[in-house]
Amino acid sequence: MRLIFSLAIIMVVLTSCSEEKSSKENAVPTVKTFEVAYNDESSNKSFSAVTKPKQVSGLSFRIGGVLSPVNLKSGQYFKKGQLLAEVDARDYKIELERAEAVYIRAKAEYDRYRELVSIDNVSKSTFDKVEEEYKRAKENRKKAKNALGDTKLLAPYDGYVQEVFVDGYDEVRAKQQILTFIDLSELEITARVSAEFALKPENITGLAVKFDDIPNQTVPVTLKNISKSTDKTNLSYLLTGVIDNSLYEKPLLGGLSGVLTLESQTAQSNLSVPVTALMNDPSKGTFVWKLEAGIAKRRSVKAGKLMGDNHVEILEGLSPKDKVISAGGQKIQQNQQVQEL
Repeated sequence: MRLIFSLAIIMVVLTSCSEEKSSKENAVPTVKTFEVAYNDESSNKSFSAVTKPKQVSGLSFRIGGVLSPVNLKSGQYFKKGQLLAEVDARDYKIELERAEAVYIRAKAEYDRYRELVSIDNVSKSTFDKVEEEYKRAKENRKKAKNALGDTKLLAPYDGYVQEVFVDGYDEVRAKQQILTFIDLSELEITARVSAEFALKPENITGLAVKFDDIPNQTVPVTLKNISKSTDKTNLSYLLTGVIDNSLYEKPLLGGLSGVLTLESQTAQSNLSVPVTALMNDPSKGTFVWKLEAGIAKRRSVKAGKLMGDNHVEILEGLSPKDKVISAGGQKIQQNQQVQEL
């Protein structure tokens, strides 16, 4: 009786183990997947850089005279057309009045002689002399008007006073520099870069600068040009970029130094998969598990070089948007059903 009871217990245990084993064998494994895509391998290189204003203009009067009181300060902002400085205009006003009077008399004479020459009451040579006097008087009046207008020095564009070289009541000469004026609507940024960027500027995919005095801010830069030759004092190539200062509430300044980072595409676009997706079998070579409607299919591939982010280049065997098992593929069998995470 005891023997029969012991055998019954053994049978129950064996049946339970068999069912548990069968249940494990029939369980659908869970795997992590990856959708195949192109991978653009890129690299960053950094170079010292410095900014300068879009424009720097040395401003002067076209005429000479005594300067009116000057209240210009470095950093002062002016809109285009606003008055910066002026010279005493009294002598130029008198000169214009005189030129205007001469012009009026010459115009009257010209009109009268033109009437006379039309009816042959005066010789053509006499009329030519009168006409010449009229044209001279007209030109002198124009010059006097321009000279009076030139007593005012106006801002050529929206910008800032940089340096002032004169004081009020100074006697200034024509073309003597009065001040420098700068345009900060854009900044130019320059850096000396290596030949690889000068040879293939089209490979540059992004530029940004971090300034020494503003370390927490990354400023985007637009590429303007790269020189086509080195110079006598430097064996690198001059890169010039542009910063749009209108993007900032307070404009960035000329003369800021920092580090310009160039991102460039250094390799042709290729398909890639995570390194963990690659399987290897001595008889079947390198392969991946490709998922088709939840079924794992072995797909032979030709792998290339290692890329960034622990990916490997795939030269043959896969297409964009193919789905492969990237984790959990070690125990997968051909045509096995799997479940994605």
